[in-house]
Amino acid sequence: MPNSSTANVAPPAANHTTPHKRTSGQASTPESTPAAPRTQETLLDAMPLELGDQVWEVDVETTRRMLSPKKFRSDVDKKDSYPFLESFTCLVDDHKVQPAMKSMPIPGPPTRWDTAAERVNYEPTATFLNNCVDNCVNALKRLRKSNNDLRDHWWTSLKFFVYDKPTKDGVEGAAPLKPDLVGVASGEAGDLVCYWSPPDSGKSGILLPVEVKKSWTEIIKQAATYARAMVSAAPLRLFSVVIGVNHLKGTLRFLIYHRGGLTMSHQISLQEPQGRRDVQSIIFAILLWRNHEDAGFPSCTSGPVSMLPSGDKNESVKLKTNEVLFSSLSIRGRGTCVLWATPEHEEPPQSSSLRPIRQTRRVTRVALEADTTNSQATRQGTTSSQAGRQGTTSSQVARQGTRSSQRQGTKRGATKREPLHTVDKNSAVKGESAVNDEPVDVIEPWRHLSYKPCYTPPPNLIGAPRPITREQFPDGLVMKYSFPHSAKRGIEAHVYEWCSGQFGVPIHLCTFEACRSDGGAFSNSFLLPSATSFEEHRSQSAFSSTKSPPDRRALQVIVTAEKGTSLEHCESVAELFTCVLHAQLGQYCIACFVSHGAS
Repeated sequence: MPNSSTANVAPPAANHTTPHKRTSGQASTPESTPAAPRTQETLLDAMPLELGDQVWEVDVETTRRMLSPKKFRSDVDKKDSYPFLESFTCLVDDHKVQPAMKSMPIPGPPTRWDTAAERVNYEPTATFLNNCVDNCVNALKRLRKSNNDLRDHWWTSLKFFVYDKPTKDGVEGAAPLKPDLVGVASGEAGDLVCYWSPPDSGKSGILLPVEVKKSWTEIIKQAATYARAMVSAAPLRLFSVVIGVNHLKGTLRFLIYHRGGLTMSHQISLQEPQGRRDVQSIIFAILLWRNHEDAGFPSCTSGPVSMLPSGDKNESVKLKTNEVLFSSLSIRGRGTCVLWATPEHEEPPQSSSLRPIRQTRRVTRVALEADTTNSQATRQGTTSSQAGRQGTTSSQVARQGTRSSQRQGTKRGATKREPLHTVDKNSAVKGESAVNDEPVDVIEPWRHLSYKPCYTPPPNLIGAPRPITREQFPDGLVMKYSFPHSAKRGIEAHVYEWCSGQFGVPIHLCTFEACRSDGGAFSNSFLLPSATSFEEHRSQSAFSSTKSPPDRRALQVIVTAEKGTSLEHCESVAELFTCVLHAQLGQYCIACFVSHGAS
């Protein structure tokens, strides 16, 4: 508890009924009352504000090494949470792989190229990319015949198709997306239906979306919405790759969206032989992916199943996810995801659904004002316009709907899944138009991933992990996954450790930084320029004039012993009063810690 030196610290104001954390996200309502739809135009305006000045450009060789499978070097300190690209050996640089890559024939240029019209370039772009893939596949077949260690592959196949229609699933509360082209594992051009998170192996999942436009600014914004959908399908993925094609300049870029922003290749000419060879070599590096780690997914969890330290950091326990309590959807930032899980003695069965109970989205004041304006315009002239005239916000209406549904007997934890709808194919703004009759599913997180997590003892651990068993924790544990900013890396964990179990603060079991199977940190640092030369890599396409250093982030896992319950579920005034009082005391303890620190 705080000592006498903390007496001058003022307690929280009385009108704060619950501890409130300031974030850039806006909490949505539970699924029983979906948030007001977010137009594609509003979303496109929000993407630059989320990326800010964190847009970087690197050369072809660096892009190829960033996307290549890699292994942490043995002479590098594994406790470094932010290892640079130089800390890894990249498979694409291997003496066995280099000859195969260099021996591939150079694909021909896209034919019937039109610098003025956009859509006529879709088919030539798909043909060119498929020619690159075919050359890579043939080279890899020859390479794998003589190298058993290269026979594993993450993608069974890859083929590009012209798509340009709404995907079959989408982010809840946002207009469906229409990628110009899609790279998928299988499908037929005529009746191709694509998902960001396919429901089963017989459906086509989008592996590499492609965007074609005449402006790089517009390409980056639109491609960011695809990366956002890919993150929604796999909330803890480290990066998402989108291919951008500028038909006006006849150039291509590989866009790597990650937790710290965007790193992209220089413009690569599709008309020059060396440019086409460069595109093919980067696709070759991607097709070398052998497992989930190469593709940017963490080893400590697959979503439905997680691995945690138990008793000793060298020992582990397997947990089955019961619910996703919270998920913050963003392409850059913390990307917080909170799971409620139970220790399992046997192999855990697949969870039926991991749709988050609550999800927030990163918004800015401009985007929020646009959303408010749009929702007010929608309400005018309808039977619910009285709420708008009285100044009721959309979130208040949603909360009223939540309380109403609870009064009508909605079961706690139950969800009402409202389908999205596709949009008119001829819409001027991609993804936004009149609703038609074809429903679109909400993206189901982790449904398309089938890898088994593995445990590697984390080098950075806070707290002394106790043995975790089903008998000791019959009600399960809560695991909070996030990518905190490097400057705030240890603050939250130390607060939990210091205030563990005090006045509404959950019991802190341990906090650790997730690592790769080779012991290296699961961090976006290898996708960013080095600390000494980052300014020369800052892109002119950055959306802010500030000059902040690269945003380095590593995956952190905070494990606590209690799930907790929302204040909405208090059954009496006395219970509510006690909860609020404990929350205020807990907030007071945290304020003391922040002001004076733990001894």
